[in-house]
Amino acid sequence: MDKYIINIYTSSDISWRTKVYLKKIGRLFTGNKNVSVPMGAVFNKRNRYEKNNIVYETYNGLEKEFSAFETLTDGQKLYWSIVIISLLILGLINIHFMLVLIVGSLTFIYFADFLFTLLIIARSFANKSEIKFTNDELVELDDFTLPRYTILCPLYKEWEVIEQFVRSIEIIDWPKDKLEVILLLEEDDTKTINKAYDLNLPSYFRIEVVPNSLPKTKPKACNYGLSKTTGEFVVVYDA
Repeated sequence: MDKYIINIYTSSDISWRTKVYLKKIGRLFTGNKNVSVPMGAVFNKRNRYEKNNIVYETYNGLEKEFSAFETLTDGQKLYWSIVIISLLILGLINIHFMLVLIVGSLTFIYFADFLFTLLIIARSFANKSEIKFTNDELVELDDFTLPRYTILCPLYKEWEVIEQFVRSIEIIDWPKDKLEVILLLEEDDTKTINKAYDLNLPSYFRIEVVPNSLPKTKPKACNYGLSKTTGEFVVVYDA
């Protein structure tokens, strides 16, 4: 398949640095030249564009406030700039007081975190969050009324444990016709992919190859897998 190159330039949502220097920020590779490219996004952290747009959505489809794509907001940058400048000015006036202030602030933060940890531990002993069922209640369950679960299983360079991983999922006590297991494997991880296909997986297992793109993280793979699910509930089973 021929590949066409689409150069992406600045738009209204690109950082001020890109706007000032008018730098080309990325290049998209696609098998179809008649493709609609979503503008207003930074593509310098990816190297492939899928014409069905799924890879793009895995880490650019979220609203900014729900995504870590932008690590610091403008307000946070302004706040910390003021704090750092204020400390520098205070250091020029009275270095001893500045050091006492920094050490005291850090000590207070660590102490507050310690108290919070103790509170969490105490509550974990006081309140049992597990939902328990008796054997009689489990026997009375009608398999037909049970919800369908999708289990997302992101794996990367884990060919040595994938067989044991699959066996562990197989022993889950749940109707198999109400179960969908998706093995999310990275495109460049050929060893794990080949091993998975050699395992003769049960019918409720499915292999989904995540197109080669950055970042190589399991959350990104799970975001991709969400578009492939059919279950009423989705859970993650990590190796």
